[in-house]
Amino acid sequence: VLTVGADYYMKLDLNAHTLVVSNTRIDINGIKLNVNAGIPNLQTMAFFNADVSSEEADLTRLLSLLPDNIKAKTSGFSIDGKLALKANIKYNKNSQPIMIYDGRADLKDLQFSKGGSSGQATIGTAIIAFKNNYIDADIKQGRSDLTVMKPFIPAAGNQKLSGDMQFNIAVRG
Repeated sequence: VLTVGADYYMKLDLNAHTLVVSNTRIDINGIKLNVNAGIPNLQTMAFFNADVSSEEADLTRLLSLLPDNIKAKTSGFSIDGKLALKANIKYNKNSQPIMIYDGRADLKDLQFSKGGSSGQATIGTAIIAFKNNYIDADIKQGRSDLTVMKPFIPAAGNQKLSGDMQFNIAVRG
């Protein structure tokens, strides 16, 4: 069941052909979003700009909103934690690329496990800045029982992993 609530301010000017949505709060199954957006020309729909941010939300709740074909890819895995998101999206049909975006995702207290495995991986915090074709991520306070990695290594050679790993990772590119 999908439940949506909204508290919004919208200004539609039919003479100027503009639409502005500001100070808008949207609640989707308990996930709270703040939205500001505008379309400066409703006749051509050539431009669009939106700022979206979320309050901290449960990752499990967010994943439950994904389409079934995407959720199927996480079948057998348990994923939990918190996520807060800020993003800016700009659409201009007359430019290349047509859409540009940037933002930041803050994750904390992440826990991953695979059904049938006694292992677990945790991440204390992950700060991920993103924009078109670029990511800048800092992952801190990571820990994993190496048995969690088994589904991701080749079966050939009967590989065996054991032990614990602690890590901090920076990813750029």
